[in-house]
Amino acid sequence: MIKVVDIVYHCHHEYTSPKEVLDKHLPTLGFTKFIKDRVNYTVVRHLNYEGKETVNGIHYAFFKRRNAPWQIPHKTHRYINSLKPDIVLVHGFIFPLQVIALKILLGKRCTVVLQHHADHPANSLRKLFQKIADRYVDAYMFTSAGIAGPWLTHKIIKNKNKIKELAGASVFVEKKDKSACKEKVQLTGQNNFLWVGRLNKNKDPLTILKAFSNYTLVNTTAKLFMIYHTEELLAEVKQIINQNDQLRSSARLVGKIDKTDMADWYNAADFFISGSHAEAAGYALLESMSVGCIPVVTSIPAFKKVIINDRIGFLFPPGDDRALTNLLNSLHQINVHQHAAAVEDYFHKNLSFKNIADGMYDLFVHLNSIKS
Repeated sequence: MIKVVDIVYHCHHEYTSPKEVLDKHLPTLGFTKFIKDRVNYTVVRHLNYEGKETVNGIHYAFFKRRNAPWQIPHKTHRYINSLKPDIVLVHGFIFPLQVIALKILLGKRCTVVLQHHADHPANSLRKLFQKIADRYVDAYMFTSAGIAGPWLTHKIIKNKNKIKELAGASVFVEKKDKSACKEKVQLTGQNNFLWVGRLNKNKDPLTILKAFSNYTLVNTTAKLFMIYHTEELLAEVKQIINQNDQLRSSARLVGKIDKTDMADWYNAADFFISGSHAEAAGYALLESMSVGCIPVVTSIPAFKKVIINDRIGFLFPPGDDRALTNLLNSLHQINVHQHAAAVEDYFHKNLSFKNIADGMYDLFVHLNSIKS
């Protein structure tokens, strides 16, 4: 049986119990229960706690460490080496020195895989170490190969054949009664659009507001609800809404919502809308789709990987409010109820934790056969 170690170097000093950190990492760990009978899987995480346990066939090891970029977690590495793993899956690209040290310790017998999250090529000394680390990394996981472009351009990844296209995360959202959820969160429109994200330039709420203003000139019953947990553009967003007659009546700034309440919003909404210019995976998109929200999102690599045709969702170029307006105006042609059912069905057949586990297992077997 292939031995796999799954490690995150970042230390959550704010957490003092394994449950806290495992709940935080659920999107990238939920698949493990579907793979535990096929591989020997060990999860290594860093927090303000140390200990080891096995739960439902998955091995867990927890260590303390500093988040200093040059600090090597020797205790963690010694433990990993004692397991004699065939494959080590490292989350994130931001600890290249640690990856180099781990690979040197483990030697050629072990395959090292880096899974991309929301990382960007560094602009400092770390970039040099990212380039050096490429010599010690056997494969890179990206949700979509298109996301790897900057890493190839900066020559951090020198061999594009190392890039493996595989979604490494999924989500679980409880399915609830739509009418009850609409009443609970007060979604009053006939076509309710939900926007979830940071109020920053990358998420681009301004393009969404401009297009939605045009859309509601004709579709007066449509409503936009914006949930956000950072406020970089809040003043500008409020100004746009307050100065626009359509948006004052159709757009509602909800603000920050507790994670446990998000299921009510996803179940209540008809459409999920996003203006993101870049995403590594798009957890909010996945969460919304899992309960049947119809996606209206940008045509970026991560989203295009999910939205394969207009039976699933709708794409528009990032920053193009005209294209989004035209797309919104075309939505009257679809049967919202039937389309929502198709989205939910597609998610559970193609994007669930079970699917992630199958893809991971196939990748592990492939990489292990190359090493052998």
